[in-house]
Amino acid sequence: MLARIILHYGHMLIFAGVAMEGDATLVTAAFLAHRGEFSLWSVILTALIATTLTNQFVYLVARHQGRALADRLAAREPRFARIEEWVRHKSGLLLFLSRFVIGGRTAIPVACAVSGMEARRFFLLNLAGAIAWTAIFSYVGYSGTHELRRLVREVRLHELPVAAFIVLALVGYLLWRGREKKPHRPNGVPREGR
Repeated sequence: MLARIILHYGHMLIFAGVAMEGDATLVTAAFLAHRGEFSLWSVILTALIATTLTNQFVYLVARHQGRALADRLAAREPRFARIEEWVRHKSGLLLFLSRFVIGGRTAIPVACAVSGMEARRFFLLNLAGAIAWTAIFSYVGYSGTHELRRLVREVRLHELPVAAFIVLALVGYLLWRGREKKPHRPNGVPREGR
């Protein structure tokens, strides 16, 4: 169904679909390019322009609205305050990865704007993230089910060692976090209430 609609409306729909949380649109368009319905480079270029311009637009609107917008968003979406705090400390990395974070595609550029990230830095990180996102999702769509089947086959061959590693890493992390949260008492200091 999505493939038929994209074929009918072409690059205009690819642009609009990518601009509005477009992972599925880009994968579908790249798959159609694999089948010869579109040029892969035109799909990549359309998606790259759409996702870059969308984030730039969100950033500029948020920058113009300033702190009032941030306060309204924080009141409506409790996670926004956390995202804004993360952006202050890790703005470059978060912006670069924003397209890969569920719910981050809009929230992170807004947080970058209201936290004062300069426009030139935003543009460069936004463009770098757009290139990475477009390349990965275009590859997934263009390579189609052949690469996906191969990946599933590889995972199945190694699923037990990978699962054991993940469980051990998680247990280690939880033990480390538990140790970190215990209050430290110097030797010889009696506990309160004794």
